[in-house]
Amino acid sequence: MAQRSVLGKFPQVDHHQALGNLGDVYEDIHNTLRLPWVAFGIRVLSQFPHFIPDAWAALKPQISTRYAEYGADPRPP
Repeated sequence: MAQRSVLGKFPQVDHHQALGNLGDVYEDIHNTLRLPWVAFGIRVLSQFPHFIPDAWAALKPQISTRYAEYGADPRPP
C-alpha cells in the first residue's frame, strides 16, 4: 500500500500563492519572525481568507516583544 503525505490531505495557501492582503500578511510574518517560511498551521488556516489577517494582527504585538525575542534565542548547553 502506497503511503500518502499528510500534507496532501490539507489544502493550504503557500507563499507564492498568497495574493493581496494575505500576501502582505505572509510577508509581514517572514519579516517579523525572520523565518524563510510560513508555518503549516497558518498556511492551512489561510483557506479562511479573513481569519489569518485578524489572527496575525492579534498575535504580532505579543510575539514582537523583547521577551519573545529572548525566548527564541538559542541557549548554550
